[in-house]
Amino acid sequence: MSIPPLVHRAVLPVRSDDDVDLMAVVRRCTTSWVQSKHPGGKPLSASGIHQVSEDSTLYIASAYAEDGSESGLRYRLRDTSPVGLFHTTVTAVSTGPKTGWVSVDLEYNPTDGEAVNPGRPRLIGELTEELPLRDGPAPLTVRPQPITALRIHQLVAVLTNPDRRLPCIVIARPTRHTEGWRQKVARTIRGAVGSASLYELEDEAACNALRNELGDVFRVAPGAIRTYLPDVDVELPADSHRHRLLSQVRLMTPDGYAWKNISRNVQERARSAPLPSAIRGAAFQDVFDIERATRNQERASAREASTNADASRELRDEIEYLTSLLSLADQQYLELKESYDLASRQVESLAERHENLELEIEEEITEHLSTQEQLSKTKSQLVRVQDALLNGAGGPEDAFPVLNPEELPDSFEELLDNLPRLSHILYTGDKPLTLELDEVAGSKRAVWARKAWEALRSLDSYAQAKKDRFSGAFYEFCQNPPPGGRPYAHKQVAMSESRSTLTQWGDERVFPVPLEVHPDGEALMEAHIKLDSRGSISPRLHFLDCTADHGQVVVGFIGRHLRNTRTN
Repeated sequence: MSIPPLVHRAVLPVRSDDDVDLMAVVRRCTTSWVQSKHPGGKPLSASGIHQVSEDSTLYIASAYAEDGSESGLRYRLRDTSPVGLFHTTVTAVSTGPKTGWVSVDLEYNPTDGEAVNPGRPRLIGELTEELPLRDGPAPLTVRPQPITALRIHQLVAVLTNPDRRLPCIVIARPTRHTEGWRQKVARTIRGAVGSASLYELEDEAACNALRNELGDVFRVAPGAIRTYLPDVDVELPADSHRHRLLSQVRLMTPDGYAWKNISRNVQERARSAPLPSAIRGAAFQDVFDIERATRNQERASAREASTNADASRELRDEIEYLTSLLSLADQQYLELKESYDLASRQVESLAERHENLELEIEEEITEHLSTQEQLSKTKSQLVRVQDALLNGAGGPEDAFPVLNPEELPDSFEELLDNLPRLSHILYTGDKPLTLELDEVAGSKRAVWARKAWEALRSLDSYAQAKKDRFSGAFYEFCQNPPPGGRPYAHKQVAMSESRSTLTQWGDERVFPVPLEVHPDGEALMEAHIKLDSRGSISPRLHFLDCTADHGQVVVGFIGRHLRNTRTN
């Protein structure tokens, strides 16, 4: 899988009630940031090319309005190191005396075999602190804004406002501060500053007030953190699935996945968003044209000052001038080549993403058609049952009973919490590997969790059927279920692995089992259920049928697709 060159992006919406000198603030903050990275250099403000260190070059360019006023400013810092090339680009564009945009992009082209995970530029936080930023009605701040029960209407107005385009992270203070809670919150929001609005519910009363306003499915309980995406629809309970909720229990797990992925998901959303048209359409000076003009001017001045000099001195000056132009041309060629390489990697990454999205759409269509077919069959069966009841001894209340729908899990965290409801299922898997699916699934989190739950319900139903003397294996159960059985789609069930897969990666399919199942405390689990069939994650559920001797199905693994002959 290709690594996208754009590793960090923040787009800051400048919205002020008073006039703001956007260019002055951005120039001051960016210059200070560059000098903190490369101390001891000269002041950096003029447009052109500045060599700030042996391995770092700064390009500064402006854009101008028709009246000649400065309407845009761009800083591009090029840093080379043993692990690769880094380009940090800061762009500011004014759209009026009180409004504008600032973007900060970090691109990274790694050296072969030396790739690192670049940190988010500190400059994003400094600009957020210095500039008046607002996403719709929500101020963008570096620290969470405190919300009490009396101010809960302000938060509700932010969450439901249609002009909000960035995520909103709501942190609910726990009733009892756990060890390191405040430090973890600070570390987490540091990665989301500028790309999300931040709020903190100060106590349980504030949590209850929010639940009263939005409803139970949109709640944030004490000790939990929720990321609300734009366009919250409180009238549609199903919309709550989009807004990731991390409970206090999930946040207390030692793996740290949940904390890391709060800011990671926000950053991914920011990285995927296009730049505003005001930034895309800004016409900045060509820094190389500026440099050539500067050197031409220096040459003309030198000629005027040396009219009486000898011919050899004039020839030396001309050679130095031509040499500097060649050096500038080499530098421009290198810059263009690097830009081309970054653009090529970006195109490759976008093409791969486009292909994955097409595959996901194709799979969703297939699943939708399959669901429609199953729904049609179920409706036909229901009509026949109702007809039989109406024509028999039963009355209308028997034919049309009021049914309470089963509450399905929206995450693998909820799935694991509900496992005790399945008396014939014994889960021995690695919980962090299962919970990791919550962090990497994106919009498929609830879909995968519910598929896994249906698979577990089917295995539980199969175990019960075996007690009732069903003679086949799980695959046969899914093909021809007994009355009352809950089959899973048999095409998504595989009862064995290929010989080549077991030869190369069979040890990856050995999972814990009770000692009464196997004296080694582990066993090979070839049988698995496919929870997805596209993409690099394609989660699987591996199980061992122990119904014959122990009346249970042991589930040893729920997680990413394990390696086989088709994986890269």
